Amino acid sequence: MIAFTPFGFLTILCINSLAIFFDMDVESAKKISLGKTMPNIQVVKLSGSTAEIASMFNNQPALIVFWATWCQPCRKEVPDINQLLTNYGSKGLVILGVSLGEPLNVVKAHVTQLNIAYPVVVAPSISNLATLGIDRVPLLILIDKDRRIVQMESSVNESLRRRINQFVAE
Repeated sequence: MIAFTPFGFLTILCINSLAIFFDMDVESAKKISLGKTMPNIQVVKLSGSTAEIASMFNNQPALIVFWATWCQPCRKEVPDINQLLTNYGSKGLVILGVSLGEPLNVVKAHVTQLNIAYPVVVAPSISNLATLGIDRVPLLILIDKDRRIVQMESSVNESLRRRINQFVAE
């Protein structure tokens, strides 16, 4: 038998309120992890228009690269990620860079300076991402065509390449 205490009710009410405040449903307020569905994050395109991240995948496998302009390891990953786009983009892999809450003009300048070949968007609310468990950069999340998270890495490595190869071969 489940008993609802006033404290338990208030806890549930607070969680639901935070989820609504951050424009997320209660389910996506849970931390991301392998096997779970990637939440649909609200982002801003470099053109200034808003979009939902899921609309950018077209039911294809995708590599979502969370990064920041100030992050040196993120900058070092760009050539490897560009190479993944060259090798697998024509085979159906979508790559999307998601900058963490930085001004559009700063992100645009870094996209040009770093020769980033894949689309980049900005997640305007870092607190939303932290709530989801996106707490470090770089963070590379590979999702399948159903938006299920199949791999999470801090860099492009051989394990990630093998998994991407599996997806484009299917």
